[in-house]
Amino acid sequence: MTVAWKESAAKAHTQAKNQLKAMLLGVDPALREALSKLTNAGLVARCATLSDVGDTAVFTLRLLARRIQQPPR
Repeated sequence: MTVAWKESAAKAHTQAKNQLKAMLLGVDPALREALSKLTNAGLVARCATLSDVGDTAVFTLRLLARRIQQPPR
């Protein structure tokens, strides 16, 4: 049971990372350019601290980044 749980958690983590990267296509080009130069860890850290500007794409980036930062439950 533990192995299945770990595999499921790893899959969800990978999916969240993939979604985060896919969401970059929908953000402002200037923000996308700034974020594209970051490493994966840097991208997650930066997206987790994005300010709420009323943009759905930015909100989703922040939400996904914070989900990636959370340890598996």
